[in-house]
Amino acid sequence: MKKLIFTLALTGVFTISQAQEKPVEDKASMKEMFHQLDVNNDGKLSKSEIEKSDKKHLVKHFEKIDQDADGFLSSTEIKTKARKLKTRKHLAALDTNNDKLISKDEANKAKHPFLSDNFEKIDKNNDKLLSKEELKSHHQKRMALRNQNHEKMKAHFEMIDTNKDDLLSKEEVEKSEHKMLIDHFSEIDTNSDGNLSKEELKSAREKMMKKHQKRKM
Repeated sequence: MKKLIFTLALTGVFTISQAQEKPVEDKASMKEMFHQLDVNNDGKLSKSEIEKSDKKHLVKHFEKIDQDADGFLSSTEIKTKARKLKTRKHLAALDTNNDKLISKDEANKAKHPFLSDNFEKIDKNNDKLLSKEELKSHHQKRMALRNQNHEKMKAHFEMIDTNKDDLLSKEEVEKSEHKMLIDHFSEIDTNSDGNLSKEELKSAREKMMKKHQKRKM
């Protein structure tokens, strides 16, 4: 199982976070919103562009969202802010007694397998409660590990992709002697074109992660 999940992570965008976590906002709608606000099509949003829209929260928090302080908001900066807001709301929903801490009981009642399974690991001071600081620290470590895996998986994909067409052919996979990819090639190749794209690998990895989570529940 671990080897297969590792194999499917060859997209180069391997995610360490829990399988049930969903994007903060639909990627298509986020992209559309950004495109509508970006009236001069320069790939970034100025404060004046946003002020002309109904996105008052972006105007209000412009300086906070503008992490590199260049006077513009990039799509990455907006996604980061949206993700933080989503996480804050999610944790508030878990904190049923409103003490700004998450107990094991609260995590279990919310049927949150990631927090339940990793509770002791996140609870650094062993007080049987998860603070905002502990959750933030654990998240930062996971993101650092994610970035490391990103580079490793990217390098692994590129190593197998000998003709550098951004696809893995069956011949390339067989030459790599990567047993798990060879065994599941047809299953992952959903469009049956004889190649594995990064999108197909990502989709297959997500399916495997969901199955893995269901077994643990």
